[in-house]
Amino acid sequence: MLAGLSAAEATLDSFGGRTVLVVRRFDREESNGRLRRIHQEDGCQALGVDPAFGKYQTLDGTASYRRLAAVLAAHAADVQGELRKLAALMVFTIAIGNTDAHLRNHAFLHSGSALSLAPIYDAAPAVEFAATRQLALWIDEQPLLSAVTRGQLLREMTVWGLSADDGEAVFDSTLASLLNAYPQAASDTHGVKAATVDACVARAERLLRSS
Repeated sequence: MLAGLSAAEATLDSFGGRTVLVVRRFDREESNGRLRRIHQEDGCQALGVDPAFGKYQTLDGTASYRRLAAVLAAHAADVQGELRKLAALMVFTIAIGNTDAHLRNHAFLHSGSALSLAPIYDAAPAVEFAATRQLALWIDEQPLLSAVTRGQLLREMTVWGLSADDGEAVFDSTLASLLNAYPQAASDTHGVKAATVDACVARAERLLRSS
């Protein structure tokens, strides 16, 4: 990914007159001309949550970034490294306005007895074309996208076990990389409206100015 984040290969295509996001599978790898399946679990599977009722966060906290982080803390080989990846994904999600980043849009890959965070997938600036302004997973108990601040993102990360220095480094580097990548990403992706790009840029700049 142009912004330096681990992401599945994705393209925009048209089927039946509708524009859709097509994501290349990331749970397969080729070896000697054959495909090997990599065991993966989405957030609902990993947390034992029924996706029909629990993939979005509610007041009971069944779905949350904190529970996803706890899975990594318990099972990742490189806990701090994986938590930094989750933190970057969270900052990216807020910056692009992806209000639909629910549990099923987060996943873990198995390697032996250890877990790692799957690449970013099914990620889009949903707030630009969907009615909801509420986040699928909340930030420091804040459910509204427009109200999320730098401080809330950093507090959310520290609850997981990231140091303040690590959190600030992830926040600053992710937003700086996104702002640098937006022009090329917009040029490379056919069908993206200029107004959508402008809105994403404005959100990233607002986050950088927030406290």
